Amino acid sequence: MKYVIWGAGFYGERVFNILTSNSVIAFIDNDKNKQGNYIFNKPIITFEKYMKEYFEYPMVISTLRYKEIVSFLQEQNFYNYAIFDGTTEISFNYVKKFLSKYKATEKLGIYGTNFLGLAILNYLENKNFKNIEFVGEVKNKNNQYLHRFNFSDIDDSFDYIIVTNKNWEKSAFNNNIKIDDLFDRFDNVTEYSNSGLIKFKNIHLGKRCFVIGNGPSLSFTDLECLHSHKEISFGVNLVYNGFEYTNWRPTYYFMQDYPQNRERTLKSLDLPCLFIGTSSGEDDSSFWNNFSDERFNRVYFINKSIERLPKFSEDVSNGVYSCGTVIYTCLQFAAYMGFKEIYLLGLDTCYSGKYVGDKDHFITNYEDKNNKEEKFFFADNMFNAYQVARHYAERHGIKIYNATRGGKLEVFERVNFDDLF
Repeated sequence: MKYVIWGAGFYGERVFNILTSNSVIAFIDNDKNKQGNYIFNKPIITFEKYMKEYFEYPMVISTLRYKEIVSFLQEQNFYNYAIFDGTTEISFNYVKKFLSKYKATEKLGIYGTNFLGLAILNYLENKNFKNIEFVGEVKNKNNQYLHRFNFSDIDDSFDYIIVTNKNWEKSAFNNNIKIDDLFDRFDNVTEYSNSGLIKFKNIHLGKRCFVIGNGPSLSFTDLECLHSHKEISFGVNLVYNGFEYTNWRPTYYFMQDYPQNRERTLKSLDLPCLFIGTSSGEDDSSFWNNFSDERFNRVYFINKSIERLPKFSEDVSNGVYSCGTVIYTCLQFAAYMGFKEIYLLGLDTCYSGKYVGDKDHFITNYEDKNNKEEKFFFADNMFNAYQVARHYAERHGIKIYNATRGGKLEVFERVNFDDLF
């Protein structure tokens, strides 16, 4: 099977590396400066040329502007695509280990014609598997097939059905069929766990903490207040850009946004405890070999998804769940550490646009403007994650309060920051 990737940028490169060079024949991009050029020796074409010359090949949309592209394609009555949006990147290194259990002689069915399903089909075909089929009839809301593949009925002739659709129903399958739900497998990954995090279990049992967002309402005055009262706090991502203006330093610091791009900065931070995120299965050994300092703690994301509600990890040593914001990671750690009162500060959750901008953060020049493609806000998914955190807290006797001055986050009970001291 051959594919065309829409997006000759950061995420297009990820898709290309997963599908392999011989499976990708072209890229589509709206940037006129890219059209007519080559990337990885593949031509960068227009959508019009795709429709004329490459129409038979499935398309993988690999840009954070995927919703705009999907709307455009549906207006063209075109549905032969899968979406890779960056946040649904389940580490394919782990997927390949999972697939190693199958034999080339077995008959395999793939339930779910999404990017993961296409990637699995592509990988197994390159391993000389001859008897792989998509199963079930997957249609969109307009009752049209999402992909031009032949679908087989689900019957006992399959040795295994590999499920890549997160919303599948067990009732759709015969009880005699062996089902491998790829996402349930991820929920039980132990290979990428970090036993070093167990020491944080209930380390602050019954205490309170502050989780600091980097929204525009965050003030250095409030940070100084936390510093003077010796409050336990969590800081995230590029909050260090404001350190020159305050004596406050986070007790626990979390970096989730492409830490490999900030290796030198992370090493230079004079902080007592840092948690650095990495996707389970991601080959970043060269990065971690440079962090022997015991202050640094590796955190694995075992299920990155914006297509369904995330889970809430009860054992961060086995990984945490991510859904659009590092704050959700902090909440999972705060619960694991035993805090019974968690106060949110600087979580405005009201963004001026799709991409990061100075108006979205507490300090100007928070982020390099050249990194816009890497910074995209999935606000709806953040709110979904906060709902999950609230329900988890309610079931476990934890109180999460929003002490942010203004903003749009109404999932948690509001409190006045000044009344806390």
